[in-house]
Amino acid sequence: MSLSNLKTPGPLPSPAPCLHSQSPAARAQETGPVRIGLVFPKQGPGASIGEFLQRGSELAVEQAGRKVLGRPIELIWLDEPNPQVAQQNMRKLIDRTRSWLCSAATTAPRRWR
Repeated sequence: MSLSNLKTPGPLPSPAPCLHSQSPAARAQETGPVRIGLVFPKQGPGASIGEFLQRGSELAVEQAGRKVLGRPIELIWLDEPNPQVAQQNMRKLIDRTRSWLCSAATTAPRRWR
């Protein structure tokens, strides 16, 4: 896909795939950590933004006492070097890590029309 062919995007994707990948009753019975997936840039021109977002996420977890609902919080930070890898990493968070919530920075360059 060429960046020059991109049109104005529609609504931003919601974190719903992560939040609703399992029933609330099944989630309530889990005892492991609550995983929060982050897809922020780790390299390239957006790396400094990704680092600030990651640090802010860590700070929020610290302020929450590193727990939610009595379970430990685990942040999983994956890279966003380009739109294709960002999409793959978001899918990885949803399918493999069973994250409860996913967040992305979407700092990849795009052309608006």
